[in-house]
Amino acid sequence: MIPTYVEYSIVAGGLLQSIDLDALVDEYYIKSVGTITLTGPVSIIPDAGDTPINGEVTKFRWGSPCILNGNTIDVYGRELTQKESLSKLIIECRYNGASWDVYVSPDTKAALADEVKRNTWDGTGDTVDLVPGIDARTQVYITAVPVAAIASYVVQIDAGYVPVEGDEMIVKYEAEITIGLNTITIFGITVPAVQALSGNLEFRTVYDLDTTTWVSSCRVLLDDNIYRVMGSSADILPAYLDSKVAKSITVASDKLELDGDVLAPGNGYYYGTHPTTGVKGWHLIASNTLLSVDLQIPHTEILTLNTIPVEIVGNPGVGKAVMCISYSVSIKGTAGVVVPYITNTRFELKTDTATQPQIYEVRSLISTVDRTSLELNVGSLALTTDTMIIPNKSLYATVDAGNPGGGAAAQILTIHLIYRIIDIP
Repeated sequence: MIPTYVEYSIVAGGLLQSIDLDALVDEYYIKSVGTITLTGPVSIIPDAGDTPINGEVTKFRWGSPCILNGNTIDVYGRELTQKESLSKLIIECRYNGASWDVYVSPDTKAALADEVKRNTWDGTGDTVDLVPGIDARTQVYITAVPVAAIASYVVQIDAGYVPVEGDEMIVKYEAEITIGLNTITIFGITVPAVQALSGNLEFRTVYDLDTTTWVSSCRVLLDDNIYRVMGSSADILPAYLDSKVAKSITVASDKLELDGDVLAPGNGYYYGTHPTTGVKGWHLIASNTLLSVDLQIPHTEILTLNTIPVEIVGNPGVGKAVMCISYSVSIKGTAGVVVPYITNTRFELKTDTATQPQIYEVRSLISTVDRTSLELNVGSLALTTDTMIIPNKSLYATVDAGNPGGGAAAQILTIHLIYRIIDIP
């Protein structure tokens, strides 16, 4: 025998329906067009004129997602909860000789069929409102081919849905979309541009009754793409780092470094191309090469130049020394006015541990106006036991005897030095 069933439709205003117990119906199907926000009640009852017999069964298949909106849904005396009314159900009503026992269970066939839904995006943008219990619990978003977005995408829980504790939805993002100036937002989380192109994201949102909020999270489903980078916001193709670097930047042992770099090149080396071979890397500065350095010394460091000298040129290495050629000193105050320093104002360039400076200058620290002085005063009065140029030592800026006093907070001393590295056997 072919099973018989009868359909009843629910509309926004609700449904008041009595069931003929004498009718030869195997199943009643309660349906609606989409999700209904009720403005009236739903009541399904046995016909008052019929007399049920003990063990008689009426079976309903519930396929009408309804938002209660303060109304009730009653099936043979059993009220459905909000979550039940939005779910696909099998409702079995059995007469026990005195009253109807109503058993509500998930429609497993429908649930299995709707457990996962695949959706294809084409880049035109969309706003997707999901309803737990009606929409498949897991939504998968894909692209048939990589596309460029011309509008934004939003996936969210339907604002009209009244959630209950434990409601959960899952979204798997497996698309390949160049978002440009647009965005992809899933459960309130914005997808980064590189992941919008590589996919493999899983978003989950769960309703927390204690805080009355949807709690969302995202995790990356591991694959090769998570190790790829993009060169800039204009880049459209992620790739591994070694294909994104260029010129003097390379990848060695999975780390960025300069082409020809070494961990500790040593003192007296420069990075660049070799003067004869053109090879990139660290190369020893040739002896007698003219070099220069500019350095600013603020007021606070001027006041401690004797006790805390300022390094001008670093240690050139064993057998090599710093030799000063010439230098100028600039002092700058506020609006052209300099507050002079007092005591210990002979400014010196001195090799570490030397007893005499290589060059000294006597005007800048006592100046009353902005001034640049060029000095070539060499420590020619050194005694036979004094030292001046010493190998394997740094060159410092200092003052004689003790720290200066006076001056003003905004003042800056600038050194312009020309020097060379010489070999001392």
